[in-house]
Amino acid sequence: MNNLVRIFLIIALLFALKWIFLDESVTIRAIDLPLDVRYLKGKAAVAGQPALVEFWATWCAPCLETIPHLNEIYAQYQPRGLQFVSITTEDEATVQRFLTKRSMEYPIALDAGGKLLRNLHVTSIPRAFLVDRTGKVTWQGHPMDLNATMLEAAVR
Repeated sequence: MNNLVRIFLIIALLFALKWIFLDESVTIRAIDLPLDVRYLKGKAAVAGQPALVEFWATWCAPCLETIPHLNEIYAQYQPRGLQFVSITTEDEATVQRFLTKRSMEYPIALDAGGKLLRNLHVTSIPRAFLVDRTGKVTWQGHPMDLNATMLEAAVR
């Protein structure tokens, strides 16, 4: 087999592996509740409740842009029963330093080792999941795409 064919086969294999393991179009149907995370700030009782589960990082500029939007959602819908948890794979010290400079009103949790992140096929952040009372995912996408219709349906 000549080198050109080998290179082509390697590239095809890499694309296939990316499609299998890193495809953004993977639709998550349900999330196991309660979440296997360690809460750093606040706590969300997501089992049996509608929930917004969001993944972020302190170094992620698009994540930082979503914080005011998520603070508003939390203020409006948490009193109506929507549980909320914002999850990062970063270390506790990094997140604590960040929280001294930036106000995140909602519960923050750590996903040590990124197990939950991988199980939910999250390959880019920010990424959010709207979950009903049974753990069924009713929506997933960029947190800025959340709208009142979706949120109202979640808390009914």
